[in-house]
Amino acid sequence: MASPNQTIRLDPPDTLALLAEISALGSVTTIVIHHGHVFEYKGEFPSGSMAEGYYNLHAEQGFTGHLRLAAIHHIDMVCGQHRGRDTYYWQFCHDNGDVAFKVFLGRDAAGDVISRQKQWFLDRFQQLNRSIPA
Repeated sequence: MASPNQTIRLDPPDTLALLAEISALGSVTTIVIHHGHVFEYKGEFPSGSMAEGYYNLHAEQGFTGHLRLAAIHHIDMVCGQHRGRDTYYWQFCHDNGDVAFKVFLGRDAAGDVISRQKQWFLDRFQQLNRSIPA
């Protein structure tokens, strides 16, 4: 894992490409916290397309919806620890810092992060970390 609690900030122009990459990962966990309520969806993050200002998630069933990408100020890509376990996720944030939603890498039956997702995430994290000016 990268050092504990490392974060890379991505800008809104990266959002569409990132959503496409996330939809290709397979099973992930998407979390939405709204007024103290926590909603979790475990499964594939659907692909989508832009229309009328929204990124419309295309799925026959399961997780669907419409993301207002103009409201996303930045995305944090985070490597860290949660309850003593490695965790890797993106948090999509509003301009006031509130989190709109998070997408976590999936876990296998033993509770470990799916290895191919973890490797992809860490490769991407290192690539982005090198591209950020010191």
